[in-house]
Amino acid sequence: MYYNVKYKHDISVCKKQIAKQIIEKEILRKQLVEAKEERYIEERARTTLGLVKKGEVAYQLIGNKNDRR
Repeated sequence: MYYNVKYKHDISVCKKQIAKQIIEKEILRKQLVEAKEERYIEERARTTLGLVKKGEVAYQLIGNKNDRR
C-alpha cells in the first residue's frame, strides 16, 4: 500500500514537470520563430549593438535615468 501511494505521488510530480517543460518548449519555439524574422534581428542590432541605418543619426543619452526629466 505504501508503495502504491508513493508511486502515485511520483507520477503526479513527473506529470507536473512534463507540463512545465511543454510550456517552456512552446515559449522557446516562439522565440526561435521570432528571432528568425528580419524586424527582430534589426531591432536587436539597434538596441544591443547600437547600429543605425545609413542616413540616420544616433543619439546616446548620458547619465542616470533618474536625472532625465
